[in-house]
Parts: sequence; structure tokens; C-alpha cells
Amino acid sequence: MGVVEDLMEKIAEDVTRAMGRTLAICPDPRLPVALAGAAAALGIVTSLLDEMAGLKRKDGPSPENILLAGLLAARLGISGEDGVGQAYRDIEKLKVA
Repeated sequence: MGVVEDLMEKIAEDVTRAMGRTLAICPDPRLPVALAGAAAALGIVTSLLDEMAGLKRKDGPSPENILLAGLLAARLGISGEDGVGQAYRDIEKLKVA
């Protein structure tokens, strides 16, 4: 396994552990708290996508890249081990479109 794959596993474990601890002490409804964690993670991905696209937005992340971040995260979850590769292929297809 390479460094990137190791870091992907590490961050997934860290985020899962942190969210699990927070949700364990959270009163109901817990879904808004879990969504806040997901939104924060998607915000980081969105800023990287904006950076990759050469966007320097002062009014926040681009709505298109917020949606793309969510779709790429879903692709990773659905596609299993090849999720990252498939997500990059999806980005390349979108660039051409």
C-alpha cells in the first residue's frame, strides 16, 4: 500500500472515531450533528476542487463543486477499492463535457 492509500485509511478511521464519539454523547436528534460533520468534510473537498479548477472565490465555495464533492464521496463509498480511481475518471469525463 502506498502513502496516499495509508493516509486515506488513517483519515477515514480518525473521522469515524471522532464522529462516533461525538454521536455517542449527543442527544437526539443526532442526524443534524452527523450532517454537520459530513458538511465540514465536504467543505474541505470542495475547497480542493475549487483550487484544482483555479477558482479563487471570496464568497465561499462554488455550488457546483459542493455537489461534485458529494458525488465523488458517494462514488468512493459505492465503488469500494476502486472508488478513488473511478472518482478521478469521473472528474476527467466532466472536464471533457
